[in-house]
Amino acid sequence: MPTITLQVGQCGNQVGQALFERLAVQSAAAADRAADTELLRWGPDGRRRARCLLVDTEPKVVNAVLAADAEGLFSRKQCYMGQSGRGNNWAFGYNQLNVITSSAATRPVSQPTRMAPGPTALGPAWISSTATEDPLQQEFRILDQLYDGIRREAEESDGCPNFLLIHSLAGGSGSGMGSRVLEHLRAQFPLSHIAAASVAPRAAGDTPMQSLNSVMALSFLQAYADMVLLFSNQDLMDACQRTSVAALLPGGLAGGSGGGLSDINRLVAHNLTGFLWPLSGADALGGVGRIRDAVRCGCRRRRWKHGRGYRGGRRRVGGRRDRPRRVRDCEVHETSRC
Repeated sequence: MPTITLQVGQCGNQVGQALFERLAVQSAAAADRAADTELLRWGPDGRRRARCLLVDTEPKVVNAVLAADAEGLFSRKQCYMGQSGRGNNWAFGYNQLNVITSSAATRPVSQPTRMAPGPTALGPAWISSTATEDPLQQEFRILDQLYDGIRREAEESDGCPNFLLIHSLAGGSGSGMGSRVLEHLRAQFPLSHIAAASVAPRAAGDTPMQSLNSVMALSFLQAYADMVLLFSNQDLMDACQRTSVAALLPGGLAGGSGGGLSDINRLVAHNLTGFLWPLSGADALGGVGRIRDAVRCGCRRRRWKHGRGYRGGRRRVGGRRDRPRRVRDCEVHETSRC
């Protein structure tokens, strides 16, 4: 069963870039093509393509991802960008507003605009401001285009697709627009399983509005997502500074120093790859997606959506060996070290 990944905001696109780079390496090492059909698809030219959509309210990060894409995993047709940003505000991201477009929207539309006279002026000397599209409508059109892109990706999938949302809880685009997209997915695809990989901010503070943005985004995750994989920025930074964790990452840190954004993104991608990659080719051909399997096994109750996977092995209870450890479905855990 295919999984469509939605990368929303700066954090979502950077983590998604590291994730699909690692998936491409894993796919090249796999002997069976069927193992990667859930997250990747093969184009008519024989090259791997990512089943994802790149969404951001500013073009800088998405253009950087496309420029660094040496494998050709991403296409510009899969990108949906704005031009104004959301000012690290959940409300602006959810309602598609910001300071610039709000002030432009309050300008009276009936007031005519004077064009520069002269032979170089095209058209009449006076035009109405309604002849040009309102900047607010341009920002609203991002959502309409994104919804059409999601529908096309779902129609190209074999069966009912699952969804993976990668975003942050602190910013305006990741938290606000991510909540809007999550609400749309639940309304349009009620039978699909939706998982969210959410990056929580540090307690010391990344942005002034991070606490309110996180609370609002978590409320939408609790209402519309089936599983939430929560990563803490502070835990990720501490893990990147440990040599034992950094040794797992290709081209990672050495000597236990560092902990930059690129290392944090690779660490999140490393954890997500282990969560999403099928255990065998038979599992990939069985038609059961990894997200659906994780939701059915680890999040059996609708109220408990934040799960943490325990290490394998058996434990002794009452002087004898008990069953293998598994994800408990009666408690809430964070998955910063899944």
